[in-house]
Amino acid sequence: MKRTLLQPRTRVLALLTAVGTAMLVTLGGVGTANAFTQPTEPDCSAYALCYLMNEPASPPAAMTPMIDSSPNHVNSIKIMQGITRDGSSYHFNKLGSVIAPNKPAAQVGTRDFKITVQLHLDTLVKPCAAGSCSQNFFQKGGFNLDPAHGQWKLEMSGTHVHCRIFGDQGEASLWIWNVGDSLTKGTGATYWHTLTCSRVGTSVTLTVDGKHVTKTFTTGNVVNTRNVTIGGKGQGCGTDCDYTQGFINFATLQYLS
Repeated sequence: MKRTLLQPRTRVLALLTAVGTAMLVTLGGVGTANAFTQPTEPDCSAYALCYLMNEPASPPAAMTPMIDSSPNHVNSIKIMQGITRDGSSYHFNKLGSVIAPNKPAAQVGTRDFKITVQLHLDTLVKPCAAGSCSQNFFQKGGFNLDPAHGQWKLEMSGTHVHCRIFGDQGEASLWIWNVGDSLTKGTGATYWHTLTCSRVGTSVTLTVDGKHVTKTFTTGNVVNTRNVTIGGKGQGCGTDCDYTQGFINFATLQYLS
């Protein structure tokens, strides 16, 4: 079922200016803004983690946990500062992330799997090449050499989207270069951008809006004790937490074997 996102008024007005088309329809004296049509939601019954981010808008409602709609119900345990939601997506303001607990459902081990994020970034801070706009989107685990703290991650460093899978036998690191600015663009059905990272055997694939790169890596067992994080790094990151600046519509983990 498709959803229609009601974005903040400032972004709707910007869209009206850009396309010169009235997006406000008045029915019986009531105005409704149908700005951005979203693709079909995933069927969460088939996923290990499935965050649809469709909790009630906050503000005005109080911020409640981000719900995992998969059968595992790995709901968030912490939502940090600088995050708001509009009823169908979360807006991250490069100040904090959403943290979900370390549960068996997110321990990918040696299984084939795919992580997916659908997002739209705010205008990038320049110069990105200096790392000022590094953003982590969805991950579990930290970047270090201890196999007990392996990692799966989708992120952007500078303007380059990166997939990393690190296990007890090695690291997979895939890049799609200079696509960061494209993730800030689009209207209507093209507003949302889809990023995936998958591992099937030793084949690892990174995809950004259908553009993909695949390489062979031996990663082995990916197990760690860290929490799942959306929109930035997890615990113990200090002050350099690579928080996201923009909207995330959903984030999922799916096992392929």
